[in-house]
Amino acid sequence: MSSLSKYLRLFFISIEYFCRLFYAARAKKLLIRRNIQLHRIASLQSGFTLIEMLVTVSVFTILAVIATPFVTDMFAAQEGKGVRKTIENSIKEAKIESLSLRHDVLLCLADASGSCHKDGSEKLLLFIDNNDDENYSVASDTLVREYSLLPKYGTMHLRAANRHYVLFQADSGTPRGYMGHIKYCPLANYRQQKYKVSFNMVGIATYKPDSVAEPTDCT
Repeated sequence: MSSLSKYLRLFFISIEYFCRLFYAARAKKLLIRRNIQLHRIASLQSGFTLIEMLVTVSVFTILAVIATPFVTDMFAAQEGKGVRKTIENSIKEAKIESLSLRHDVLLCLADASGSCHKDGSEKLLLFIDNNDDENYSVASDTLVREYSLLPKYGTMHLRAANRHYVLFQADSGTPRGYMGHIKYCPLANYRQQKYKVSFNMVGIATYKPDSVAEPTDCT
């Protein structure tokens, strides 16, 4: 009986060993197959992401090309509105300051050098002309207010007879004898925004968009 038990024990140990070898080989085979499948899935996902990225970039490029003119037009329109508000505010302030300071106040457009120029687009100045030279000088004149302009989509022009300034009288706050207008002339691509803000002899500012009746004569 002892010999039989010994042989049976060896038999079962052998069967257990072969079963372990079989399951180990099967597990290894399944692991290899799973790794191959994961690699294929990763490759497919990577390819799809690349295609998706290319499509997204193409769509954004097309949208940017289509939207650029509309965005630029919007910026030009906003600039035109902002310049108009600046002109109207400067005329109102010139009237108020000439009365409150009891001194004549000059309004002018200024060029890059800071001097008054009828076609200046850098700044809009309100100042007291202490040396009576009809121009702004940092050294001698009193600056009342400075409005920064620098339009990107147009230019500005003052038309008041042959003068490059408008004088608001100290006794009345009005530009007596200085009727005229300041006009905003957009660049060629934005002509729909051109207009002028005119002022009469009592200093009332009136917005006048370009029309047959009220041409701006922007060149």
